[in-house]
Amino acid sequence: MTLKDQSGLSAILALGRLPPRAAEAALKAAATLSDALTLNDPVELRARLHSLLSRVEIAETMITVTVALRPLREAVGLTTPDDADPGTHTIVLPVRITKRGVEQKLIVGAEAAAIEAKDEALIKAVARAHAWFQDLKSGKARDLTELAKRDGLPASYVRSHLPLTFLAPSIVSTILDGRQPPDLTLKRLMYQTDLPIAWSDQRRSLGLED
Repeated sequence: MTLKDQSGLSAILALGRLPPRAAEAALKAAATLSDALTLNDPVELRARLHSLLSRVEIAETMITVTVALRPLREAVGLTTPDDADPGTHTIVLPVRITKRGVEQKLIVGAEAAAIEAKDEALIKAVARAHAWFQDLKSGKARDLTELAKRDGLPASYVRSHLPLTFLAPSIVSTILDGRQPPDLTLKRLMYQTDLPIAWSDQRRSLGLED
């Protein structure tokens, strides 16, 4: 539910019991509040959220937000008798953390439930390593120096990427599908010099045990 979700907000605040004009005014105020929250500076936003939320719980795959209904009602122009307790409303949002190198991104809501954690940099590096290996194998390039010169790259760069050719096919498929663990990054693979030769051992080493 969002402040612009008219049907959800109507149910939570029991707007169906109000005269149509009053309900419409509350929904309009809620939409205005939603816009204001996105424009507020961080200090104002934190203060406003602190007044509206009674609890926030963060778990590995979800965030649970408990909204205090009395301040929410007041924020959209509705009154509540002092002796009445409108209670709270709980919202559960799926979350997902994606990692690209040293950068981490928190995806919240429906996008988190659907997003595939495809690491385009890692996919490109694996594909490039295989292409380089085939060029060396077929004789299209005589050595690493020729490969590097042809592609305008340092020889050390080519050398550090070539071991990606020897990843187990199942690991490559996992990377292509975006199902790898968040910490399985290009940097980790390039610097993990002790990666086993056996494919089953590779999976265990990289946290991909079935």
